[in-house]
Amino acid sequence: MTHDHDRPGFIPTLYVAWPLDLPPLTAQAAFDAQGHLLARKDSPATWAIETGSSELRIFGSGVVARHGPACALRRADAHLRRGRRRRPIAVEVEVTPWSDRRCEIGIRPRGRKVPMTDGFAQRRYFALAVEAAQRLACALECQVEGWMVTQLRHPGAGDVAHVG
Repeated sequence: MTHDHDRPGFIPTLYVAWPLDLPPLTAQAAFDAQGHLLARKDSPATWAIETGSSELRIFGSGVVARHGPACALRRADAHLRRGRRRRPIAVEVEVTPWSDRRCEIGIRPRGRKVPMTDGFAQRRYFALAVEAAQRLACALECQVEGWMVTQLRHPGAGDVAHVG
């Protein structure tokens, strides 16, 4: 880790956060629904969010025991990968409440080898993590929009139930 003498108290981090324009329980339900919708046939506990140039592969349901209102709503291990032949970067993905009306998607590296040094690995990680967080937020917001459109077109026909 490097220390910036021009900005005392500044500690660089590899945590990437992206805003999610959904209230906490709605975000949690959308995360669960995406996991069920995108689950792989050969491994139902694994699902992936595709981006234009990479993939965020999420393992497990992400269900966590919450100990307070600021705790993560969902947290899961995942892999970030650009292309099929590149080695994946082990990450942790979480959905956390930001306020009563909004949440955020967070991605941080995990494991023994973290791209902490300046250079290509760190730039590659940030590019992949930002793109993945943005795409996951979009997928969750689109999931909720789809629920709303269904309810408006066919009121009461397909009650939206929490999955999970």
